[in-house]
Amino acid sequence: MASFIFDEYGYIVDDEKNEFSYNGYDFKLIAHDKTEEEVIELQSVLTRLKSTLPFPVSGDIVRTRSNKLVTENEFGPVSLISFKHQEYTRNAVLTMMELGKNYKKQIKFDIDDLIELWEEKIALIEDKYMQAISIDDYAYPVLNTETIYALGLANNAVAYLVDIKYDYGVDIGELTMVHKRINSLYAVDIFNPFNIILDSPVRDIAYLYRLKELNENDVLNLVKQLALTPKDLSLLIARLLFPTITFDLLEDQYNIKKDIKRELLEGYKSSIEELRRIRNIVELLVKYYSVRPIDWLLNI
Repeated sequence: MASFIFDEYGYIVDDEKNEFSYNGYDFKLIAHDKTEEEVIELQSVLTRLKSTLPFPVSGDIVRTRSNKLVTENEFGPVSLISFKHQEYTRNAVLTMMELGKNYKKQIKFDIDDLIELWEEKIALIEDKYMQAISIDDYAYPVLNTETIYALGLANNAVAYLVDIKYDYGVDIGELTMVHKRINSLYAVDIFNPFNIILDSPVRDIAYLYRLKELNENDVLNLVKQLALTPKDLSLLIARLLFPTITFDLLEDQYNIKKDIKRELLEGYKSSIEELRRIRNIVELLVKYYSVRPIDWLLNI
C-alpha cells in the first residue's frame, strides 16, 4: 500500500494502512465501483456542498500524478480523499441533513429494498463470516456469543421493518443527505463524498445516537424540528436495532483479514448498555408518538 500511494500520488507513508496524515490533513484511500466520469460528478457535488455550508470545510478528492480522480489497485477502482484534520459537532451533520433536501434521488429505494439488503447481510454473516472466527482462538466463546447476539438483533430489526411495511406501506418518505456510516465527526468521515448518500434523515440520527452525540431529549427535539412522522420514528427504531458496527467488523475480518478481536470484545462489553439506551428511546417514542412497541425490548 505504501508503494502504491507513493507511485500514484507521491506521498511517502510509513506503513501499509489506507489512511495517513500529512501537514495537518487526513488522507484516506477509498475503494469503490465508480468511473472517472462518476467521480468527477461526485467532486462537483462536494464542491457545491462546501459552497453552501455556513462554515468552512477544507478538503477534496486528490488527483493522481497523471491528473486522474480514479486509479486502479489490486482490488479495483480507488480514489484518495484529503480533508483538514478537524473535528466538527453534530450540528454539521444536521446542517447537511437540512441542505440535502434539495438533492434529488435518482434511483428507487424503499422498505422492501432495505429488507432484502438486511436479509442478504444476515445470510452472509451466517454462511461465511461466522466461519472466519477460529474455534482455536482464545476469544472464540466471546466472539461467537457477540456474533449470535448481533444476528438476533438483526433478525428483530428485519421483523420490525416488515411491521412498518404492514403499518405504513413501502415508501421510506422524504429523503435527504445522510451518510453510509458515521464513525466519527472528523471532516474526513462526514464530508467524504463516497460516504454521502440520500436516505431518510433517521439514518444519521441513529448513528449520532449510537455515538452518544445525541441523547433521548435531543432525539425528541429533532422529531419536532424535522417534523418526523411515526413511520420515520419506526425506521429509526429498526436502524438502532440493526447491528451495523458488528456486521462491518465481521465483513472486514472476512474480506481483508482484519484482526477484529479487540473491537468485537469492546462491543461485547458494552452491548447491554447499548441495548438499554435503545430501550430508553423506544420507550419514549412509544409513549409520545404511539409507534409500534417491541415487548421484549421494553421489558429488559
